[in-house]
Amino acid sequence: NYRILLFGSPSSGKTSIINMLTGENNSISNAATGQTFECDETEFNYNNSKYVFFDTIGINESSIAKENSSIKNLKKFLVQIHSGFNLIIHVTKIGSILENDKKNYDFLIAGLFHSQLPSILAITHAENEESIETYWETNKFNFKLKDMIYSDGIAICSGFPKNEKLKHAFELMRNKSKKRLWEVIEKNIHKELIYPSENKFMDIFLKIFKNIPSNIVHFFYSFNEALENNSLANQKPHKTKNEIINILLLYE
Repeated sequence: NYRILLFGSPSSGKTSIINMLTGENNSISNAATGQTFECDETEFNYNNSKYVFFDTIGINESSIAKENSSIKNLKKFLVQIHSGFNLIIHVTKIGSILENDKKNYDFLIAGLFHSQLPSILAITHAENEESIETYWETNKFNFKLKDMIYSDGIAICSGFPKNEKLKHAFELMRNKSKKRLWEVIEKNIHKELIYPSENKFMDIFLKIFKNIPSNIVHFFYSFNEALENNSLANQKPHKTKNEIINILLLYE
């Protein structure tokens, strides 16, 4: 089984990518903001391998204080993060790099996984580019300037046209994008699970996110302390999903 984490800002096209890759028809939200820590799961078999996709916006700093479900979503998010992944895909719309995307990159890819987890940048809404196949190679320097380094990148068409006359053209582009993206996934996916850094979890979080409500900060401190105590007691660098769940149950 391969576990793949997709993250990106709301409306970046994460769900569209999962639908394109799997043939599913998950509902696509048009909301301006998504729920922090929310993590949806989709399973799919491809080339005799099972893939589990986890779709999250990561941490949406601008809306976290308004959400009553943040702690509940955070618990589920932590279970998945600490269960490890084989690949991480950052999904972003073509154009400017959003501040929240950069922060989640620093937190998830560069921070928790120390850039050890293979990462792909998937650039959506690229159907109007003259050369969609070479877009990444000619534009990846813009991301390097912001210290956003990926194992690989790809520009794709995963959406649908508003004009019915363009339906066939978009279908052809989506099919090509699907084939190319699966090739990039199979090329970069790590055969073994890679786990996050546990002893620096809290330091990384507070360094990047400054406007977090006190109840979330307190929860993170408590969780981080429990992780460290559990690691010392069991002399194990990585815990199973059940062990993480047992720690989180302390904070019901």
